[in-house]
Amino acid sequence: MVSYKGLERQLNAHGVTRSDLTKLIGLSSRTIAKIGRGERVSRAVLEKLSAYFSCAPDDLCREVSDNPILQMLRDEKDAKISGGLYHELQVLMTYNSNHIEGSRLTESQTRLIFETNTLDAGDGVSVDDILETVHHFRAP
Repeated sequence: MVSYKGLERQLNAHGVTRSDLTKLIGLSSRTIAKIGRGERVSRAVLEKLSAYFSCAPDDLCREVSDNPILQMLRDEKDAKISGGLYHELQVLMTYNSNHIEGSRLTESQTRLIFETNTLDAGDGVSVDDILETVHHFRAP
């Protein structure tokens, strides 16, 4: 599902209705209906809208999920919230995934790498384990 709250804000700020867009920039009534139902529209349509409102296409809409937990994870990731569910999930998933692969890092060492990008290497930690953890956090 797609949220067009950004588009709605632009419409309100400019005193334009959705149906006005058919005349102003040549959108079809089908496209206007898709926007009303929260369906995805083509990149070309978003570019027309962003050109008209002088903003980026991503300012007009964003992907949302019907699953509240998934949506919360996405929102926390985008906001870069520290200590939230997404943050905890990143640490635990990385620790468990790397542990399965034979890493000897503890959960607290994994957390330290994620949160501060540092590690107390006094315990003789393997460089491979550290690199694997760092790369895990950087993976998309």
